[in-house]
Amino acid sequence: MKGNSLTAELLASLDGPADPDAEQAWDAEIDRRIEAIEVGDVALEPWQEFTAAIRWYEARRLDQVSSSRPAPATPLVSDAAELFP
Repeated sequence: MKGNSLTAELLASLDGPADPDAEQAWDAEIDRRIEAIEVGDVALEPWQEFTAAIRWYEARRLDQVSSSRPAPATPLVSDAAELFP
């Protein structure tokens, strides 16, 4: 389909030329992050706790944006400090 290829060309043109060093830089960053995890410099959060925290913060943000939105019956977490000591 001509429309799809034109769309793809237009989207590709927005990014400009590829950075030849980007892949190497990302590989180095990934290696740095893995090393930080392996030596214990970074503590990982369990996925369920992480997503609960995001839902809690998003609920608070939406409550601040719109006062007409009803507050959740119970918070997703009682305190963010429980998730991020």
